[in-house]
Parts: sequence; structure tokens; C-alpha cells
Amino acid sequence: MKFFNALFLLFFFSIPVQGGQVSALKPLKSEKVSLFENIQWDKRTLELAAKRALDYLSQLPPGVAINAGGRSWKPQVLVDSAQEFLKINQESRTREEFVAAVKKKFQLLQSVGIDGKGRVVFSDYYEPVLRARFQKDSVYRYPIYRLPESKALSSLSRKEIDLDHALAGKGLALAWFKDPFDVFDLQVQGSGILQFPDGSEILAQYAATNGLPYRPIGPMLIRQGVFKKGKISKDALRAYLEQHPQKEGEILAQDPRYVFFKLNPFEPGEEPQGTAHEPLVPGASIAIDPAYIPLGALAYIETTSPKADVRGRFLGRFRRRSFAFCLDTGGAIKGPGRVDMYVGHGAEAQTESSNQWNPGKLFILIKKADE
Repeated sequence: MKFFNALFLLFFFSIPVQGGQVSALKPLKSEKVSLFENIQWDKRTLELAAKRALDYLSQLPPGVAINAGGRSWKPQVLVDSAQEFLKINQESRTREEFVAAVKKKFQLLQSVGIDGKGRVVFSDYYEPVLRARFQKDSVYRYPIYRLPESKALSSLSRKEIDLDHALAGKGLALAWFKDPFDVFDLQVQGSGILQFPDGSEILAQYAATNGLPYRPIGPMLIRQGVFKKGKISKDALRAYLEQHPQKEGEILAQDPRYVFFKLNPFEPGEEPQGTAHEPLVPGASIAIDPAYIPLGALAYIETTSPKADVRGRFLGRFRRRSFAFCLDTGGAIKGPGRVDMYVGHGAEAQTESSNQWNPGKLFILIKKADE
């Protein structure tokens, strides 16, 4: 289960949450809906995401209400919606057929966003691929740790762990990295693929945090004049830390929250599990705040997204009009105005994740009652 999968930029900036849980989703009148134009329609991806959502929803007790966004949702409502969407996706022969059927069969609810007017901020997250070692050496000197059994040790701050080395020598190190920034990035994303010199790969997965709140480091760096407002990014921070290695530990330690991991076998093509205990589907799985958006729900997204090639070269931005299922949550994804979109792993996903921080709109689709 991943609770800490926010985009790297979430550790730079905090987003205000407005309005509480009441009426976080507003119904749209059908005659006012002019959506679904030029949508991205990938039948295979959407089918896989719908089946993953149904696997999750089918395990929920049918009589237990899901409270989200000021509403009480019955699991069967979400099941019916996912099943109807799956049926439409499978039976549609053209994009036009698909869009017409969705418009006919579903009621849309729009998120009120961070401003009460529908503005939602979208980010991407991914699964990093990082070189690692099982044993510490002169180059690979920065560890990730398993969760300590001792409460006193598992609640230590990042400064105590990284700078004061409070866990050193206790047999808790799982793997070693050559750059503390890689460890930080792995913690931000929540899981990652570790590559070793013999060609083997291991999956490092989220186990727990130290329970301390995260503290965005962006405002601090802006106040210190390191970056101008609006100019900070993951790549810019990495470059700055490479040029000022003596400051790296101190800067990263400004965020007291720390993530512990567990190691599991990795199979090629495997994706990490989200909070719904289902493997995420790149391009069709999103992380939401379940206090406002029900986990397992079908969503429609309108925003702008970056595009990269398989080598990670940035190609530009495109209008994103796509469907996804709410299969994950994030430690910094709070309120009805934040969505984190899972984009997979590899150089392409890394570049897209680093360049996604755009406004847009979020809608939840609920199957209409049969006429």
C-alpha cells in the first residue's frame, strides 16, 4: 500500500485546502456538459484499469458506506459504474461510439477544486529505477532502511537518521546508494526498482513513515534566495545540490518525514500497488484524497501534460483528455483540488513526472439509473 507517492514538487510547495468535505463534488446538468472532445482512448489500458478497480470494489463489504466529499457512497454504485464503463469500452468500435455511450449512461460530478470553482492541480508520479548495492562501499554510502521494531527508532526524524546516523550499525540497512538525492527521490515516489551490478533487479516498496508531518523545502529555498518563485524544480534542485554537496544533507533534512522500505522480487513489466491493493496502470490510475473523492471511482481528467520519448527527452506538452480510476492516495494529496497521475517507470516516466504541475478539471462519473 502506498501512502506517500506525491510528485517531487509536493515537497517544495504546499497547496491550501479550502472548503472542507461538504459538497466537494457538484453535479453537472447534462445539457451543460460539453466534454470528451478529442479524448485519448486506449481500450486495453482502460480495460485493465477498470478490472483493477472492480477487483478492489468487489472486496468491500456491500453494506458499508464510503464517506467522501460530503456524500455517502454505496460500494455497489461504484461497482455498477465501473462495470458499465468496462462494457462500453469493450463494445465500442470507434471513439465516437465510445463517447456517445459514456455521455448517455453517466452522470458527471465536478470537483470544486482548490478554489471552489473547479481548479484542480495535477501532478505525475512514477517508479524510479536506481542503481544500488547490497553492501556499503566507498561510493555507495547512503542507505535505505527497513522499519525498526522499536517505536523510539521508528519515530526518528530525517535529520536524526541521515545526519546524526542514529540507525547506523543496527542491521536495518536494506540497500545503499551513491547519492542522498536518490534516496530522497525514492522516498517521495514511494517505491522504486533497484538495479544491481549482476543485472538483478529488486523492488523497494513503501513500508511505513516515521509519523512526522512533511515540511515542503521549496519555500525555505526561495526565502534564502537560492531559487526565485516559480523557477524551482526537481532537476534544478538536483543540479544545485550537485554543485553544493556540503549543503545537501542539511537542505533535505528540513523535511522531517522519513520513509522506511521493504524489498520484494521484481518481475519485468510489474507495477507497484496503490492504496486499493491493486497494481497501478500507467496513464489510467490516479491518486486522490479519499476524504473528498471515493477510492475506486471512475474519473475524467482535463489538463495539460508533458510528453517525453523512451530516452527521457522532453518533447513538449499536449492537451490531456482522458479517463482514469482512483486507485491510490498520497501523503501530500490533500483536498478536492489535488490529483497525482501515475505514469509508470523508466526515463520517459521520470521526465514526464518532473514536468507535470498543471491546472485542470476533475470529474467523477456515476452510472445513471436504468430507465
